[in-house]
Amino acid sequence: MLFDFKPGDRVNFTNDLGGGVIFKIDGETIVVEDDNGIVLHLTWKDVVPVFKPEKDLPVYRTEADKNPKPSAGKNKIHNPFAEKKTAEENITPKPTDFNWEAKPTIKKVKDKSAAIEYKDPSTAPDVQAVQTDDETGLPEIDLHLHELLENESGMDDYDKLQYQLNYLRKELRRLHQMHTREAVIIHGVGKGRLRDEVRALLAEQPSITDFFDGSFKKYGAGATQVVFRGK
Repeated sequence: MLFDFKPGDRVNFTNDLGGGVIFKIDGETIVVEDDNGIVLHLTWKDVVPVFKPEKDLPVYRTEADKNPKPSAGKNKIHNPFAEKKTAEENITPKPTDFNWEAKPTIKKVKDKSAAIEYKDPSTAPDVQAVQTDDETGLPEIDLHLHELLENESGMDDYDKLQYQLNYLRKELRRLHQMHTREAVIIHGVGKGRLRDEVRALLAEQPSITDFFDGSFKKYGAGATQVVFRGK
């Protein structure tokens, strides 16, 4: 192992921009929640610790600092930084001076991509328009992965399920903040695992007062209709 990680440590991704916080470590698997709230199962080589310049950078000194010469008539160590400086130098240290008085200035770059790609970055869950049914006008939350992701490679069944549930949480929160009264969650039929997990999640949401089967005529057995608590 290259680094001594523990739960709660913040890490950056080696194969993608962005990072997250370690949730759990299980042998060779590191479970990380990224900055978008997505739970990822990674390996040790997929993450690196966040760089902390005040702790990680070595201290550099000049030859004069390493071999100080006593001042004439006095046994004092020469310190070039003890000399009089201008007001500006005293207030703002130079970012290139690696010494005991100045630390490097690290420019923070905003993360512009998530660990998993959406079909179109402009239609990520937090900014996309609300999809509604043409007949009823009810908002629809479609949890089919092909509607959410451009690429599912590298994701096992657990990762896919957690991604769908995290997406659902965000959409429910967004619709509730929009004072939505009712909505339909499209989870499909399949083996029923996603449907059961969706309904277990709904039962724990304080913003949801009721949920039941969606229109069988329109969705078959693959949808659940929810009623939001009024504000």
